[in-house]
Amino acid sequence: METKFFGAAFLLLAWFSALRAGLAAWRWNVVRRTVRTPLGAAARGPVEVMGCIEPMELLTAPLSGRPCVFYEWAVEERRGGDEGEHGWVKLRGGRDGRPFLLADESGRAVVHAIGARCLVQPAIDESCWLLRPPSARMAALLQRSGVSPEGRFGLPRHLEVSEYILEPETSLYVIGTARPCGRGEGRFSGAQMSLDPALGVLELSDRGENRLRQLHRQEAVRFFVGALASAGLAAALLAGWLD
Repeated sequence: METKFFGAAFLLLAWFSALRAGLAAWRWNVVRRTVRTPLGAAARGPVEVMGCIEPMELLTAPLSGRPCVFYEWAVEERRGGDEGEHGWVKLRGGRDGRPFLLADESGRAVVHAIGARCLVQPAIDESCWLLRPPSARMAALLQRSGVSPEGRFGLPRHLEVSEYILEPETSLYVIGTARPCGRGEGRFSGAQMSLDPALGVLELSDRGENRLRQLHRQEAVRFFVGALASAGLAAALLAGWLD
């Protein structure tokens, strides 16, 4: 009975991994085939554009304190199962953003970052573990987020602190679906088009098109290999159960 159960579980995992691999391959193909358009020539529908961020409203990043239009931060702990959880567990975190303008020489567009997939370089990326005590900066960040760096017997916990932000004047690559600006959306900005994740997948990257394509390709390969491995295990278990 257990063999049948585990075989079915691995078969389900194989199906899920194959689905994720197909989705990543589809996104890679979309990025590869979509032609970059100047912002002033962007029309309704799928677009690929690049420009500089001009803020409409500024936020303050919780950890770094830097002005930004979008942030996402997290404090995570690596656990080995002693507390009933395995892998990285998020202890604290948050995400917020405001619509901003993307501008080039030809025009402007309003971009809605919340709900978008933001692939940006970290403003903060600090970690500590047993043989690597937290730096003074990380200790201050942990204190600010309300997490103690000490675990059992006063030993350092295996922690990671990260923060990703979009700052004004950052050069940004955007691929998604555009629509004409709604009433009041581009009233004072001169923007004609708006890119909103509510219309479909919206991806933002401060590392350009090639990096985004590379990430999708790596994701497709990783899930495809996982699907093959899970399918092989499922086949072996179910074959043994049938025998």
